[in-house]
Amino acid sequence: MLSEEYKVHYWKAFERQREGWYNNVASKTKGLLEEEAKKIEEVYISRGRVGVERYLGDRTRIWERVLKSLYVGIIEDFGSQTYDLFVKKEFDPFSSFINEWSDKWSATRAVLITDTSKVLANKAITSGLDAGQSVDKIGHGLRTYYDESAGYRSMRMSRTEVVGASNYGSFEGARQSAVVKTKTWVSSRDERVRDSHIAIDGETVPLDEAYSNGLMYPGDPSGSGTEIIQCRCTQAYGTEEART
Repeated sequence: MLSEEYKVHYWKAFERQREGWYNNVASKTKGLLEEEAKKIEEVYISRGRVGVERYLGDRTRIWERVLKSLYVGIIEDFGSQTYDLFVKKEFDPFSSFINEWSDKWSATRAVLITDTSKVLANKAITSGLDAGQSVDKIGHGLRTYYDESAGYRSMRMSRTEVVGASNYGSFEGARQSAVVKTKTWVSSRDERVRDSHIAIDGETVPLDEAYSNGLMYPGDPSGSGTEIIQCRCTQAYGTEEART
């Protein structure tokens, strides 16, 4: 059983390490969104709604490359940190597990990002058409609407992606150590934590088993958005077998 003092200290230290990555990821994702905002007006005026959807779809591969690069850096940072707690050897940031995770989730999340962009763009276009606006005015409105959402979207993406990758990296560091047997959910130690995550705070399970909410670690991208979006929880580790 982890003490409250330990959980507070552990979570705060983990979150401090994530702060720099939040800023890094937010900056890169906002830059990509602003690139799209600059181009999207021109695309709509010349090629219409279909052109906008095609343009955004073509951006998926760009998002995938950027996300994978960010994931690799985050996983190495947090994986090494956890690994060093248990084994004084060199953490392997290019294991088959990490490569598979990075490939899978960068592709999946890139599609989700571009699909969200398509929804936002279609909403702005439909609003303009319903108001009887000209093509040029709709294009300008589309850029403005898209541009104004960039700040919020980039921060939301940053929180979600960093938490998922940092906790996976930490999990992989624990797995590579070969001495860690258990993991314990440590919820965010403030008033913004979800009720469902307060409920499982302190829950301890074997390292290779899921928590009672179905997640392998906080921010696990296989979970539902209600469980992972902007979650800031983490997990601690133990070297003794879980008690039954």
